[in-house]
Amino acid sequence: MKSYFDMNIQEEFEHLKAGISNDDGWQRLEDAWQVALNYEKRDGQWYKKADSMGDRVTGFAIDPLTRKYIIGHQGRDHHKPQLDLMVRLVEEKDVPDLDKAQWRVIKGHLAQVEGFTFPLLLLNGMWDDHYRELEAFILEAGIGLPIRELFEERYPTRRRDSADRTR
Repeated sequence: MKSYFDMNIQEEFEHLKAGISNDDGWQRLEDAWQVALNYEKRDGQWYKKADSMGDRVTGFAIDPLTRKYIIGHQGRDHHKPQLDLMVRLVEEKDVPDLDKAQWRVIKGHLAQVEGFTFPLLLLNGMWDDHYRELEAFILEAGIGLPIRELFEERYPTRRRDSADRTR
């Protein structure tokens, strides 16, 4: 049997899913995610430790049509990859201008979470089924462990409520 440190990304993703098969597992994952995003728990509440997302978080951006993506630098560039990818799409003539690029690029964050070899990746701002295809690509490309779909399955009303507010 392989040791935990010998797992490939697919195996670690299966390990992640098995670990959140109950409420305690979910709580451990959510707590670890908050810690990675530079929060600390005091008196049962989560508080941001600083303005920064912290040293464990890296910005990420992807174009769902071309599958071009940019990963920022560890501990900084939390939002810069989105802007960099928008410019790249315009320069490479994938979109006519930055206004169009802004609506195509999906940003997210990679976080080094304690207990995982590969970073966890949460995509933001998608209210349709594109995230399933993107998360499959992200996993296959070895970028990180995508958790958006896992959260959508766990908390399905969050997606519907958020989508309803944007209409």
